[in-house]
Amino acid sequence: MKNCAKLSEQQSQFLDAMATQLNFGSDTLTVFLNRFDKANRNQDNSLLAIKILWSREPEDKAQKLQDELTKICRVFEGAGCPIEKPKRGRQPKGKSPWEQAFKWLWETKFIEWQQSQKELVQPVEIDILVNLVREKISPYIQEACGWMRMLEINTPIGLNDIYTHVNILEKITASRGLKIDQLLRNCNQQDLEQFGLNRVVEKRVPGLKAVEQHSKLIILGKPGSGKTTF
Repeated sequence: MKNCAKLSEQQSQFLDAMATQLNFGSDTLTVFLNRFDKANRNQDNSLLAIKILWSREPEDKAQKLQDELTKICRVFEGAGCPIEKPKRGRQPKGKSPWEQAFKWLWETKFIEWQQSQKELVQPVEIDILVNLVREKISPYIQEACGWMRMLEINTPIGLNDIYTHVNILEKITASRGLKIDQLLRNCNQQDLEQFGLNRVVEKRVPGLKAVEQHSKLIILGKPGSGKTTF
């Protein structure tokens, strides 16, 4: 059932694509979509002419249908459809101009169209697909989740305004284990009482850089130093 529904949808899309390509409009478009629909293949022209919703009601619906089919067949010939010239008298079944056009449309053009659709559908790598989805939904996530309400503040605050950039020390200065001669080397009369311990000589590193460099981190700091907001 699913395959049948998919094929029917493909056929409908194909007719729409052909109608656009051949610039059919108004009653010509209506006749094309009805007469060349596979579901109406065996339906008589006179009955089909009655069912068609014309833009303006013609006096002779069957003749109006025939006139539109003649226009369509001329366009088909210009597009490469081989149509034999009708002979006098009643045409054998399957040999009328529109029936020849019908056969060419579905046995030749439809197969070409299907192939072109397959070529348009290219496999996409999962990483590329994930990045495309992220780009599409990122603005919506930012709008929905990029804010936070805080106590005693009426307006919400953006997350980027809450979290702060910090510079951290990769080594804990209190556990450096320096010897006396190393302490005296950095000592002078102004800070004799503290032996240079009041100055931080360790190089500071931006917090985000430390996260990029190390897979595991333990952040130590005094109250209010920015551990949580980092």
